[in-house]
Amino acid sequence: MKNQFFALILFFFSVAISFAQEGLSLEKATVSESFQIKIPEGFTKMTDDELYAKYRSADPAAFAYISADKQSEFIINKSETPWPEEDIELLYGFYKATIYDLFDEINILKEEIIDLEGKKVAVLEMETVVYPPKNSMIPRPTIRKYNYIQYLIHDGKLWIMSFSSPQGAKQNWKEIIEISMESIKLKKPKQK
Repeated sequence: MKNQFFALILFFFSVAISFAQEGLSLEKATVSESFQIKIPEGFTKMTDDELYAKYRSADPAAFAYISADKQSEFIINKSETPWPEEDIELLYGFYKATIYDLFDEINILKEEIIDLEGKKVAVLEMETVVYPPKNSMIPRPTIRKYNYIQYLIHDGKLWIMSFSSPQGAKQNWKEIIEISMESIKLKKPKQK
């Protein structure tokens, strides 16, 4: 009887988790006049302080949103590029090479070139690990992340879309982030 009770509790717990995950929805977000995407509902724009604390960059992200629990981030950066759109595979190769310098361990889950809105998009899905510095006076934890990144050239700019969350939350986000990343809508900007 005791085992049946625990089995029943486990069943209801798994159903509740399933409904919570299915309840995730997306909302439209405008990145620029020529770029729209859907992001997970409940994400809010990162403040300047949050951006600076995490990235300390003089060139802040074009688009930076964070989950309600402050654990997951959806960031889009853009930069001018002389590379033509058809060279995304070659350009992606250069960016991928630099990624290996950022992490101590990388487990590639997916790496492919897909077609979105008639454009080639490089996709990189991975799990990463960063170990704390060995001689640090302040104890720091090992950081394990789930990352989903897309690279796209549009309107003379390289767009890098990245999502990251704790590795333990990967199953909560994996499906909805794939849908989000594929929801891109591109327009030709107005000529000035």
